[in-house]
Amino acid sequence: MDNHPQAVHEAERPHERLWLRRIGFAARLALYGAVFFVLYKSVPENIIDRPLATLTIRHIVYPLLWLLALLMLIKSLFNPVKDEAVREDWGKFGIAIIAVAVVAGAIFLPNIVASFHAMHP
Repeated sequence: MDNHPQAVHEAERPHERLWLRRIGFAARLALYGAVFFVLYKSVPENIIDRPLATLTIRHIVYPLLWLLALLMLIKSLFNPVKDEAVREDWGKFGIAIIAVAVVAGAIFLPNIVASFHAMHP
């Protein structure tokens, strides 16, 4: 067994940034939820009842790309990456999203509150 300080440090590393991986888990789920919402709001129109002569490339390709995006999202939701470095990167992404949300809230929240008070005196 190697008692070298570097080897001991590497053995303790997986538990070192557990908080970052937890933030990454929440960020990944939040991002997937947002993408599912966008896919839900952009469901392609039904082309089964349309005459074939009226279909354009867009009418055919858009539902195929939408279905491909949905399948890839479902695959990545149920088969996440096991690599610890990628999970930590998701955590860094989550921290960046939190920072952007705080800045956006600081900028836009006073305007939202003011317009709410103007509508409801």
